[in-house]
Amino acid sequence: MKNRSFLSRYATMAMVPLAFAALYWLFSRSQEMAEKAVELFSRPARDFLGTLSSVAPFSIAEVLCAAGILYVAIFIIRTVVQIFSGKFVEILKRAMILVLVCAYLGAGYLCLWGIDYRTRTFREREALGGGISAEELYNAAAFFVDRANSLADSVERDESGSFTGKADELLGCAAGIYGAVQARFPSLAGTPRVPKAMMFSAFMSATGFTGIYFPYTGESNVNVAQPAIFVPMTAAHELAHQLGVTDEDACNAIGVSACVTSDDAAYRYSGYLNGSIYLLNALYRADKDGYNELRARVTGSMTRDFEENNAYWNSVRSSKPAQIATETMEQVYDAYLKANGVESGFKSYGECVDIIVKLWSEGFYK
Repeated sequence: MKNRSFLSRYATMAMVPLAFAALYWLFSRSQEMAEKAVELFSRPARDFLGTLSSVAPFSIAEVLCAAGILYVAIFIIRTVVQIFSGKFVEILKRAMILVLVCAYLGAGYLCLWGIDYRTRTFREREALGGGISAEELYNAAAFFVDRANSLADSVERDESGSFTGKADELLGCAAGIYGAVQARFPSLAGTPRVPKAMMFSAFMSATGFTGIYFPYTGESNVNVAQPAIFVPMTAAHELAHQLGVTDEDACNAIGVSACVTSDDAAYRYSGYLNGSIYLLNALYRADKDGYNELRARVTGSMTRDFEENNAYWNSVRSSKPAQIATETMEQVYDAYLKANGVESGFKSYGECVDIIVKLWSEGFYK
C-alpha cells in the first residue's frame, strides 16, 4: 500500500515535466511558433529569474551547481550503503526520484533556453548574412590592430606593464556598455544585469571556459582567474547570451561591438584586443602574408597582454588532468551545440569574423 502510494505520487509529479516537454515539442515545430514561445514565456521567465538573482552579490548558479554535485555524491554513497544492506526497494525509489529531478531540470532547460535554439539566429534576425572579401578582412584587421595598439596604454598598468584592473570593478561597469549595440540591433532589447564573478574560476580555467550563462537563474557568470584585461570581453559575451543570443559566434561579435562602442577605457581596449585576435586568426588562414604584416604591428603593451594570456592558458593546460578536463568539456560542449542545431559545433566561436567585418564596413566602430 505504501509503495502504491509512492508510485501514485511519483506519476503525478512526473506529469509536469512531461507536459513541458510536450509543449517544447509542439512549439519547436516551426521557427514562428518557437519565437512566439520565446517572446511570451522563455525570455520573460529568464528576465524574472535574472531580476531575482541580481539581488545576491554572488553567483546563485554556482551555489546551485555545487549543491547539485554534493547531492549526487551523497546519493551515490547512500545507494552503495543500501545495496550492501539489501534495501533494493529503497534503491529503486531513490533512483526514480533522481530520474524525476533530472526530468524537471531537463524540462526547465528546454522551456527556458533550449527553445531559443529553434528560432532564427541573430545573424538571420538582423540580416547580417553573406560573406566578406579577403581585402575587407585585411582592412578590418588592420583597423583593429592599430586601434588596440593606440589604446593599450590608456588602461591602468603597473611598472612592469601588466594590466592592473580589478575584476569586481570591471564587472560592475558591464551593464552599461550595451547602449550603442542595442540601438543598432532591435533584437537585443532588454536590461543587461551585472555579471557575477565565479568563486571556482580556477576550475573553469581547467576546463577551458571563461564564462557561462545559467538560464535557471538568468545569470551571466565570468571566470575571473583569467588575465583581467580579458574579463570585460567575457562579461560582454555572456551578457549577449542573457539578451537572448544562443550562437557563440554572434555572442563574440556582439561582445566585441559592445566593448569597443562603450565609454569605458578598459572595455574599449579589451574589445579591440579580442577583436584583433579573432580577425588575425582568420587572416592567418586566408592571407599569411597579410597576417605576418599586421602581426608585426602588435607591439608594446598589446604584445605583453598577448604573452600574459598565452602564458596563463599554457600553465593551466600543462598538467595531464587539466588537458583531459579541457578536451572532455570541449567534446561535451561541441555535442551540446550540435544537438541544438549549431552545425559547426565548438568551431562556431571562429565565425564571428563576418559580423565584425560587416559592422566595420558600416563605420559602426569608433
